[in-house]
Amino acid sequence: MTFVEVFEKLKKVYDEVLEGRKTRSSELHSILIELNRHLMQIRTWCLENRGNEFEQLCLEIESFTLRLFKTLLVFIFSKAILDDVQIENDELGLSLQKMLGATSNLLAILSKTIIINDKDVLCKVIKAFQKGNTIIPSGYVTFMPLSEALYLSILGFVKILEIF
Repeated sequence: MTFVEVFEKLKKVYDEVLEGRKTRSSELHSILIELNRHLMQIRTWCLENRGNEFEQLCLEIESFTLRLFKTLLVFIFSKAILDDVQIENDELGLSLQKMLGATSNLLAILSKTIIINDKDVLCKVIKAFQKGNTIIPSGYVTFMPLSEALYLSILGFVKILEIF
């Protein structure tokens, strides 16, 4: 797929979103992968021509690339939160499932549990894990910092206990 074809595909996805249709995560994934391939070719060219008069051009491409991927990821994640992305079993779909799970867990923490000392939430350990020199056994109920609890809940080690 050429660079122009990738952007045409991206425009098609954008039009679908404007029309209110769901976009498949596999289609978004293929766009991101193709963009990555083309940008890696450009970066390779920049490395081969380092120190020449193209250095400023390459710095601008680097800046543009970063902004492009940030914009695309915000767009994709926003659409996924709004349920405008049909999540499939591709790498982007699996990543979106994890991020949406984290968002859902954070929403549950903020709306259904008590936060102690502005940071700690009550959790039940589902799978034993090591924290420092201590092994926290399965079934143990404890308070832990919200960010740590959120991370461990995504990995399936703890369940954040809802009070309401």
